[in-house]
Amino acid sequence: MIYIQLSCSYPLVNHFQRTVLFNLFFGTTEVDDKKFYAVNIGISTVPLFFALFYPLIGSIIGVAASISGFFMIYVVPVITYLKMKKIEIENPILAAALQENEVELFVPEFENTLKEEAGVDNNKLLVDTEDTSDLI
Repeated sequence: MIYIQLSCSYPLVNHFQRTVLFNLFFGTTEVDDKKFYAVNIGISTVPLFFALFYPLIGSIIGVAASISGFFMIYVVPVITYLKMKKIEIENPILAAALQENEVELFVPEFENTLKEEAGVDNNKLLVDTEDTSDLI
C-alpha cells in the first residue's frame, strides 16, 4: 500500500517543485533536456543525502511542517483578505463582479434545496407570461 501511495504522490510533488524551480531560475517552464534531468536528479538526491547523513531527519521534517502549517493557518488567510481589499480599492467594478459571481455560485443550490424541502415543483415555476389563463 505504501508503494502505491509513494508512486502516486511523488510525481505530483516532483512536478510542483520542478515548476517552481524552473520559474525561479530560468523564468520559464520550457527548458532543454539537460536542465530538466539535472533538476530532477537534484530534487531526488538532496533529500536523499539529508536522510543518509543526518540521523535525526524527523526534526527537519517537524520544523518544515510547523513552518508550512504556520503559513497556511495564519499568513495565507490574511494575505488573501488583504488582496481582496486591494482589489476593492483599486478596481471596485471587478470586486463587485467577483462578489456577484460568488453569490450566484452558491445561492441557486441553496434555493433549489429550499424548494425541494417546501415541496415546490421547479417545472410549475416556469410560467409563460402570455398564456396565464389556466392559472386564474
